Amino acid sequence: MLNNLFSKTLVAICILIVSAYSCNHNSSASKKEADVKPGKGFEIQGLAVSAPPRKMDSTAFEPMLAINANSIAVIPYAFCKLPEATIQYNNGKQYWGESDEGVMQTIRMAHDRNISVMLKPHLWIARGAYTGDIKFADDAQARKFEESYTEYILHFAKIAEASRVKIFCIGTELGGMVASRPLYFPSLIAAVRKVYSGKITYAANWDDYKRFGQWELLDYIGVDAYFPLSLEKEPTLETLMQSWKPIKQELKDLHSKTGKPILFAEFGYRNSDFNTKEPWKEIEKVQNDNNQVIAFEALFQSFQNESWFAGGYVWKWYVDQRQLSFNRQIDFTPQGRAAMETLGKWFKK
Repeated sequence: MLNNLFSKTLVAICILIVSAYSCNHNSSASKKEADVKPGKGFEIQGLAVSAPPRKMDSTAFEPMLAINANSIAVIPYAFCKLPEATIQYNNGKQYWGESDEGVMQTIRMAHDRNISVMLKPHLWIARGAYTGDIKFADDAQARKFEESYTEYILHFAKIAEASRVKIFCIGTELGGMVASRPLYFPSLIAAVRKVYSGKITYAANWDDYKRFGQWELLDYIGVDAYFPLSLEKEPTLETLMQSWKPIKQELKDLHSKTGKPILFAEFGYRNSDFNTKEPWKEIEKVQNDNNQVIAFEALFQSFQNESWFAGGYVWKWYVDQRQLSFNRQIDFTPQGRAAMETLGKWFKK
């Protein structure tokens, strides 16, 4: 998911320019931004749920409701070993939450609590390869992969339809395929439309969402919003707010061009130093809970009351207590940290 490759030098230069600009503003601007109060909330106040290894209990939804979350992303991973190109899923070897039974029961329990669902199938490539770098030796191998991927996506699209899921995501961070196989995605979208009547999106990575040429065929522009915002160890709210401004304008421009609302299919920050430098990475070892609070605060302040912004899904949320305990020190989850209060403040009823 988060180990994509790109030009570090270019990103660093951009961050430095933005940071230098923001540092010229006085402290009164920072105080004014810190005093901003939450507005009416967002259409999607979501949490990306980590699939539990074993059957979950409906009481797992109580902490979500306590912070006013109104939607969850259910994520059934599938596995692929390239160049074999055959996708494996629902094979009895995965977590309960990734099985058909687990997916459907999780959706049912969410609906019983008036929580909507985005069903978001993910690929996991062997040896941790980034999905955006998927490449094929020839057309035959590419077609074999596409056939297997289409089968996988349609399988869960049918479950989404039967389970009355609000949003279905046709793929996550597949930039290499988008670039090399541009004719595939219109056909995939058409196939999904035949079996699923709800809203459809695609989760493009933050650095390639403008290169996805099929947004007009979808209902939401989905972005995994791990934008680099600051090189600083502990950036201020003002610094992050300034960094969001040009990003926000580009997203707004795309909305204006397509007429589609922007949905952050994933967004989140670890509770560590330097957590907005390269948010997709999991390498910093120094815990810093306040950095996580400031990062969320800057995002919510930047996008509140924008009619074209639909909200999004916080990466990530554990419903299995053993998973949560294992990841309790430094992780993306806001659970048990000060960021929980921040989410509860901005997620309005």
